[in-house]
Formats: sequence, structure tokens, C-alpha cells
Amino acid sequence: MTDVDRRVAPGSFRFAATRRWDDDPAIGNSAVERVLVLGDIHDNARVFAAAATAAARAGCDAIVSVGDFWLQDSTWSSWNPDHGALMALAVDSPLPVIVVDGNHEVWPSLQAYLAVPAHAAQLEAGRPLHLGGSLWWAHRGTAWTWHRSRCGALGGAVTPARQWIHRGVDRR
Repeated sequence: MTDVDRRVAPGSFRFAATRRWDDDPAIGNSAVERVLVLGDIHDNARVFAAAATAAARAGCDAIVSVGDFWLQDSTWSSWNPDHGALMALAVDSPLPVIVVDGNHEVWPSLQAYLAVPAHAAQLEAGRPLHLGGSLWWAHRGTAWTWHRSRCGALGGAVTPARQWIHRGVDRR
């Protein structure tokens, strides 16, 4: 997908749940058999675009990111207009994009989304939440089944020694 193909302008995306996981035929149990898995792309739209192209060529039915995607909406990207290109690509993807959250997501955006009672209620059902377009958030504890295979989201963890890590210090 190129910039010309985009329907969502970078920096303008707002999370919006317009679908429910169990009602969406594109991600139903029998709809997804082949999955491309990627992780730790940290808001790199070029990496995602290459992965989406590879997924389409391989005949995949969905893309699953296993953390550190950098989920965000325009409430965050308005602080930095360079952010948002990845979200535009993911929302407009021809394949469903399911993101298992990692420790490097834009948590203020996600927490504000969960503060909406309807979204919190969907989370209680234990299914990934729709963020808009082709993008889904598999929050920690959500689960689903694809072709008799049970999938679940555990989420990322913070770096345990974060308070002791100093840039430039050898930790061998």
C-alpha cells in the first residue's frame, strides 16, 4: 500500500469501535488460517508495509503483531506529527491487523479508549477490541479461536532493571 492508496491521513486517526470481534466475518474462526506474525516494529511504517506485502504474497488471512507496535490515535500523534503513518497503513490494510500490546505502546491513548464504558464492556467479553478499519487490539487476557487453534494475548512486560539501566554503561 502506498501513500496514495491511504484513506486515513497520518495523524488524523481516532480509535473507533464500529465492529465486534464475534460478529466480524473477516476474523471469524473459519476465515483465518494463515497468519503473518511480526513484532517490535516500534512505529516503523516501512517495516509494516513490507510485512503486509509479504503477507499478501504468501496468501495470509491476517497479520498479528506480538507487541511494541506503537498503538496510538491522533490524541498522541498531534503531539508529534511524524507519528501516525503506521496507524494509517494498519487501519487501511486489506488484511485484518491484530496487535497484542507490548510494553512500548502509547498507553495514554489506549487507557483513554478503555475509559469509554462500551469499550470496557467489550473487553470484559474477553475478545480483542476494534480500533477502526482493519485494526484490532488484543488486550492482555483476550482470547480467540482460529481453525481449532486457541490464541491468546498476554501482553508485554516492563524492563525489570529499567531503573538501573544507564545509556553508555557496559552491563556485562
